[in-house]
Amino acid sequence: MTKKRSKFDKITWIITELVLGLVALVYGLYGVIGAHDPQVLYIILASVGCVLTLFAVVQIVITRRRKKQDKIIHHCPKCGKKVEKADEFCRKCGEKVE
Repeated sequence: MTKKRSKFDKITWIITELVLGLVALVYGLYGVIGAHDPQVLYIILASVGCVLTLFAVVQIVITRRRKKQDKIIHHCPKCGKKVEKADEFCRKCGEKVE
């Protein structure tokens, strides 16, 4: 039996990934830019930080798009406006939606 991840776990992971990515990116760039002889470690750290930050931002965008799509269930039969799940009547024309 697999345990279903809660929404809190997903948000916590995304925030953690974003923070760690930004810290690694900033520290790596500080080492590359500030040092007279940039070491490979700083370049790797900046690269890993960039990748982690990019993954976190992509996950945030995907999560927001899914949230928007979950709200919209169908269109009004009379006027064609998008109707949310919670709506009983169309907000534009007042037609009852099923």
